[in-house]
Amino acid sequence: MKIVVSMVLSCVAGSTVAASLSPAHQNFHMVGDTSINSPDLVVNCMARLEGRIDSKGVGEITFANFKNTNVNCPDKTRLEGLPWKFRATGLGAGKIEGVTITVLLKTYCGPSTIPVHIGNGGIVSFDSAHMNGKCSFTGSLQSTPPITAAP
Repeated sequence: MKIVVSMVLSCVAGSTVAASLSPAHQNFHMVGDTSINSPDLVVNCMARLEGRIDSKGVGEITFANFKNTNVNCPDKTRLEGLPWKFRATGLGAGKIEGVTITVLLKTYCGPSTIPVHIGNGGIVSFDSAHMNGKCSFTGSLQSTPPITAAP
């Protein structure tokens, strides 16, 4: 009896369940302030991202743009490389894969995976996330409907 119980507990403890975003089967958008620190300069922009979370809790961002809150935004600063995958990695945590930003039409940041915190009320934030191209990306975006991440 002890051997069977031990084997069952071992199997349960060793199993892994993929983290997921919710709400599943739902379109979403995120809006908020961002800052790109590139080798050339720091650019502050209002970003808007749009996408959908599938039945498995994986998001895909299919639209991303910057609105003008700085003289270099949006004409000379672009979000590129869509679609991006948006995945949960644990409770309140996730990552956005493939993020690419062009600053002043000459500095390329990315493609990179940006680790994110998904907080209360669906706030998706990232702080000085390092990107290929010697850039960093900081932001806080409000998701609608509010996105959550759970194991």
